[in-house]
Amino acid sequence: MRRTIAVILAGTGLILAVGVPVLLALLFNIDLGKKPAVLTGGMMPGVCVMVWARALWKGREAPKPTINQIPLGHQVCDLCGQAVPETEGVARLLNPNTPIARVGFVCHACGRYRTKRALMVLVLFLAALGVFALVVQLTIGKK
Repeated sequence: MRRTIAVILAGTGLILAVGVPVLLALLFNIDLGKKPAVLTGGMMPGVCVMVWARALWKGREAPKPTINQIPLGHQVCDLCGQAVPETEGVARLLNPNTPIARVGFVCHACGRYRTKRALMVLVLFLAALGVFALVVQLTIGKK
């Protein structure tokens, strides 16, 4: 139920982030290329709704196991908080330019999930952009 509401909120936020600036431009005859502040300000309600949807989607942080609870040869995934074998994930340096090496470990399941989610967000954004481009084309009369 919580994730369903989060998906609905994310879609609504995406529509608001694209639709409000277009609506402002059409109603007040504003060129968004010349006034980017109107574009940015118009996107803020939609971006805020998407941030709220993200917080709702993630829910509460799962408690990470203590050092004594992690078996030998396992690491804790930074995203899901579960102890998984070291062979079931990827450990990467978070910032190789710093003198203190901080390693981030992500299990393969979380990596696949993040990739799939990023592709879905891209597809949804492009679909919303296409719909609003079509609405703008049909709304504005040709001279």
